[in-house]
Amino acid sequence: MKELSWCSPGKQNNYNIYKTKKNEQTLSHTDLKHHIPDPPTYFGIIAAMSKNRVIGIDGKLPWKVPIDRTYFEKVANQKVLILGKTTFHESNNGAHVSFARCCIVVSKTLTENPPKHDPTRIHFVSSFSDALGLARHLENTQKQHDVVKKSHEVNEHEKQSLEIDCWIAGGERIYEEALRHKSAQELHLTRIDMDVNIDDKELSSFARFPARYRWDNIFKLYREWEIEGVDMNNKNRSHNCMFQIYHRQRRKSI
Repeated sequence: MKELSWCSPGKQNNYNIYKTKKNEQTLSHTDLKHHIPDPPTYFGIIAAMSKNRVIGIDGKLPWKVPIDRTYFEKVANQKVLILGKTTFHESNNGAHVSFARCCIVVSKTLTENPPKHDPTRIHFVSSFSDALGLARHLENTQKQHDVVKKSHEVNEHEKQSLEIDCWIAGGERIYEEALRHKSAQELHLTRIDMDVNIDDKELSSFARFPARYRWDNIFKLYREWEIEGVDMNNKNRSHNCMFQIYHRQRRKSI
């Protein structure tokens, strides 16, 4: 008998394997509950980009604006962060995002050969879908009331963010996949008022945030505000930072 690809052992996730009892033709009500897939993991997306949509050069931010960093830490504090290999290395292998409850790194190479890490905080998976599945598993083991118990102390737009336990932090490919996903609920975007010279021949690589036309029909601007932030890479220079919050548009019922 030919083995189907979807049921081969290599295709199963180690945190979401459903087992059936041997020598039983039917499942009891208790068994059936363990065969029902979990609901989708709703998540938010957070990013900062230049005027020409650059989010990174050679694996590093082209700026160092503390006010943007502070906002990132506030939104993702004690939440699950999903990021790619380059962003993970940029964060000093997770050390610079220690404010997060845990990090899920999407990388086939690091999954096969992970660096030295804290297994209670850093997890490696080979695909974005696996990352969302693991995020759901981690959410189920976390007491949600500890995350939202202070929601009455904040205003309405902050309240919705507190209820999102999982945030996507880049890089380019992860953002592309996340913005197209039906479970994406919010987009927090910081627009740094500067242009990055991507024509510089000394640059080996750069990454950009997806163009607006790719996600503009999915998300609607909910709130924005502007703050001037000093660039610590050049303390004599400051940038206007436009902080924007987008919410997923709800389909109107017919």
